Amino acid sequence: MVNQLPTAPATTYKGGYQYLQNINQGAIEHIPVAGKIADDRNKAMNSMLVMGAGAGLGPALGKGLNAVSGPDGALVKMAQSISNKTPGFDKWFSGLKLGEKFGKLIAPLKRPFSSDNLAKFKSGYKYGRGLNGSEVVAVDSAKSALRSARKLLDPQKMLETAKANNILKNTRASRKALEYAEKVLENSVKNPEAHAVFAAESISTAKEALKKGAEQLKNVNGTLQNINKMGVLGRTFGKTGMFLRKHLTGSMGLFNGLFAAMTVNSVIQAKKGEKFSTLMEDVLGTWVGSLGGFSIFNGILKGLQKFTAPASTATGILPTIAKVVNKVPGKTFVVPLIGAMLLSTILQKVSHKIFGKPTKEGDDKNKQKTNMDEFLNKTGWSRDQFNAVKNYQGENNLLNNQPVNNNTSDAAGKKPQTDNNNGHKGYMPKAEIPQEVLTAYDAPVQRLTGEVDTALADMAQDLQRYGIKI
Repeated sequence: MVNQLPTAPATTYKGGYQYLQNINQGAIEHIPVAGKIADDRNKAMNSMLVMGAGAGLGPALGKGLNAVSGPDGALVKMAQSISNKTPGFDKWFSGLKLGEKFGKLIAPLKRPFSSDNLAKFKSGYKYGRGLNGSEVVAVDSAKSALRSARKLLDPQKMLETAKANNILKNTRASRKALEYAEKVLENSVKNPEAHAVFAAESISTAKEALKKGAEQLKNVNGTLQNINKMGVLGRTFGKTGMFLRKHLTGSMGLFNGLFAAMTVNSVIQAKKGEKFSTLMEDVLGTWVGSLGGFSIFNGILKGLQKFTAPASTATGILPTIAKVVNKVPGKTFVVPLIGAMLLSTILQKVSHKIFGKPTKEGDDKNKQKTNMDEFLNKTGWSRDQFNAVKNYQGENNLLNNQPVNNNTSDAAGKKPQTDNNNGHKGYMPKAEIPQEVLTAYDAPVQRLTGEVDTALADMAQDLQRYGIKI
């Protein structure tokens, strides 16, 4: 339970010092706390609103982009319009010969690798990073499902294949496949008609999924082909739209929508003068580093997996690296994640060097809890009033809400005395307290005390609402 804060103005010398002590340990101590609670509550509410908006806008934007990303859709038309209006830029850009210069730069890095291995790696890398990645995965999954469904037509052969595969691999997946094949054969013998219906329905479902996936892949590939024929700016605009579509479709829309909301919220919560550095830290660290890095290293992983197929006979550096990476547990997720974390850390440091490092809460453990401007703003005091009070309490005590040191003697060697009424120890004043001090603690304190009481009442309601006793 919070003690009632003093409200009566100090108008006489008697008890003046005790009154100052009570204020120091009461109103001045609690006002920043109550204000911080109110600020934290407002920040929490704002954060919830921003995060909710991100969670909703991400998938909605993904659906919108998906609707306009056909080969003849609005995205392609807008990109073509940009391309048609910027032929001068294309001419200037081609004159830079960046592709030729980049090729010369990486030529020494390519020498240790054979051209065949590089071609295989490049095809896998493009597959892993492709803007049609989700459609390719859907088609591959449908093909795999169709192959599995067709095996149901010959349960005996399905079982023999599963046994041979389990002997070769002996993994959890191969053992489960064997158990499933045994159950399928058993059911086909017990009820051949029901099994025939099950096999036919499974094949039909897989064919429908493959047909739908193939149509979607055809549309996306058609869009990308049209975009690739455009000029630099049109191509950049179109591929940016397709990139956003890829990363905002389905569950990725919710995930990346929340990521975007976190960025916006970080900028809103950042201190004045640090908003741009906060934004760039998030853009480079979270977006380019984490999300872009995950995509890049996923492409690298897919490129290396070109050398891990059972029939692969390739030799050299890339196949050797592929064999090592292939042994990493959970490599499909772990390798891109580690790569993304590494790139994110590097790019964050780059952002800090170029744009400055935003101040994080708790970075400066010695900073004052309430600086001078905030203190004067909260109390309504003038600088002269502050200086008058400072002579009695000390600037650091006043600003940091610390009680006066009662363990040392005053300048005259006088020891602390005890107030018999409440047991409080403190220095009794040797001279009358200046009027400026009394004035400083008069009306402003009464006003602030009311604000504290209101804040505490709001806190009590919140606590009771969540069943927390006070």
